[in-house]
Amino acid sequence: MDYKIIERENINYITVPKLEELGVKNMFTMDKIDFKLPNPLDEEKRKKTFDICFDEMDIEPKNIFTSRQIHSKKVVSIENDKNYDRLKYWNRYPDCDGLITNTSKTLLLTKYADCLPIVLFDTQNRVIANVHSGWRGTLQKIVLEAIDQMINYYNSDPKNIIAILGPAIGYKDFEVTKEVYEEFHKQFNYDNIIKQKDETHWLIDTRKINKNLLKEAKILAENIISIDISTVSDKRFHSYRRDGKNYKLMGALTYLE
Repeated sequence: MDYKIIERENINYITVPKLEELGVKNMFTMDKIDFKLPNPLDEEKRKKTFDICFDEMDIEPKNIFTSRQIHSKKVVSIENDKNYDRLKYWNRYPDCDGLITNTSKTLLLTKYADCLPIVLFDTQNRVIANVHSGWRGTLQKIVLEAIDQMINYYNSDPKNIIAILGPAIGYKDFEVTKEVYEEFHKQFNYDNIIKQKDETHWLIDTRKINKNLLKEAKILAENIISIDISTVSDKRFHSYRRDGKNYKLMGALTYLE
């Protein structure tokens, strides 16, 4: 198995041992942790959530970076962009959906509830990207933007990049109407990514789309690890589509030792 599910009294999560072996602590939280707060600036509550995760990961980050996600294709290189809000316990980029760093003792967090979290790690230059790819981000090919920045800013070679596709909405659960179907149909010509369910609804496989994008970017097939769990059908996860306005948020956490 390429990943492990860990169950504790106050936290449950998925971790990828291969990244751990390479010095990257990683965690995809499940339903016992909620990174959604009514007031995003409520730092004390957020700190308690972080502390539970950090205790389990056995880390003490020097810096924590997260962002206000807007379903864009914007990816920020922390070493090249200092335009973030410095809060009490962490730093937050105002509008972006991907973070990259090569700085040790740095924690990157993206949040998800059906959207696809993607982690990219350059094993040679020790560069990590933590990306939030919802269906809009997938349409905009945000994962390619992250890889381009790794190449251009950090001299990464795609053949040295490991890609992790985290838990997200499954193919059978991502049901869309004609407007969204047409956007995907125009953008991608891959086989077997869209299936018509009935006269007015289609099913779209965003995970397979992102796998194909990774291969187009010359990521080796053996370096792609996919956690094929649907956050909608598996109730151990939060889900926007299943839970509606009462949805909560999971976190994808990465930490370079």
